[in-house]
This record gives sequence, C-alpha cells and structure tokens, in this order.
Amino acid sequence: MAGKIQLTPSELQSQATEMQNLEIEYSTLFAGVSSDLKSINGNWSPNLSNNFEGKINSAQKSFTQITQELMNGSKVANTCAVTF
Repeated sequence: MAGKIQLTPSELQSQATEMQNLEIEYSTLFAGVSSDLKSINGNWSPNLSNNFEGKINSAQKSFTQITQELMNGSKVANTCAVTF
C-alpha cells in the first residue's frame, strides 16, 4: 500500500508555521509549569526538594529535545517549500 504523498509549497510553509507555533506554545507552557513546580518545591523538606528538582530538570531536558525537533522540522519544511 505504498503511495505518494504530495504537498504544495504553501502546505509545507503552513506546516512549518504550525510547528513553530507549537514550539512557542509548548515552551511557554512548560516554563510556566516549571516555575509553578519550583515555587511549590520550596515548601518541602530539603531531601524531597532536591529529589523533586532533579525530576523537574530531567523533564525539562526531555522537553527541550521535543521543542528542538519541532523547530528542526519547521526549518526542513520551510526549506523544502522554498526550494521546491
């Protein structure tokens, strides 16, 4: 069932814009959640606080990879649209 996927340059540019918007939305959302979690973290014992902060930092690294891939996908789609 292999078939061709055909996209116009305008469709590629639209997808690039959508990926850029998602990257901005996700980054803003995670920054807000991270800030809230760090505020809450101050209410716990030092041991729990350190453990929780480590989990936040780990999640942030994974999240950064996702947003970077969105931006990479956006750049590739835009480049393909321009050089189509």
